[in-house]
Amino acid sequence: MGTDAGFAIMPTVTFDEAPQADVLMVPGGQGAFDLLETIGAVPEQARVVRDGRIITGGGVTSGVDFALTVAAEVYDDAAARAVQLAVEYDPHPPFDAGSPTRPEADAEQVRRAVADARRSRGPVVSRAASRLGLASC
Repeated sequence: MGTDAGFAIMPTVTFDEAPQADVLMVPGGQGAFDLLETIGAVPEQARVVRDGRIITGGGVTSGVDFALTVAAEVYDDAAARAVQLAVEYDPHPPFDAGSPTRPEADAEQVRRAVADARRSRGPVVSRAASRLGLASC
């Protein structure tokens, strides 16, 4: 299966063959938020969410927040700060439209993204939920 950008990410080993992971990062994408309940997750509108040992993030820039949070968890706060400084991550967006809930977000664009995700990703998420023994949408 290809990505929405037109290329495929192919595994080189199976889960059984893979060594024990210290960190597993599963990327998402625009409009996948409403599908989280399908796999038993409780969606929360936040850039980074902690639930025990699980840390999640949503969106491109919150992915940077997520990465810094994981760096602090795996190493320490000083290491995460050093990375933040090295990449000069100091966001000050010029608009307040960076999340579906923000005042300047285009409601029609949000509606289309959610509908597109349900149409294109919904069946895949439902199959995964079924394989995991979870309720499907």
